[in-house]
Amino acid sequence: MSECAYPEEEKKEMALLKIGELASLAGVSSKALRLYESKDIIKPVKVDPETGYRFYSAEQCEIVEALVALQDMG
Repeated sequence: MSECAYPEEEKKEMALLKIGELASLAGVSSKALRLYESKDIIKPVKVDPETGYRFYSAEQCEIVEALVALQDMG
C-alpha cells in the first residue's frame, strides 16, 4: 500500500505537507522535489511568502509516488 494513501475524507481535512514530509512519504529527496518544481513537473500548492517554505497536498504525494514508479520502470 502507498505511504501516501489516506481515506478520501481524511485528505480533505489534512494539513498541507512540508517538502520534507512529502519527500519522506514518497521516498524521494527534497532536492528531487525542487528539481521537479524547476522542470514544471510538480508545483507546491502553496509557498509561504515570508519563509519560502513549500507546501504540498496529499494528492501530490500520490503523483510523486507515480513519478518514482515510472522512473523505476526505466
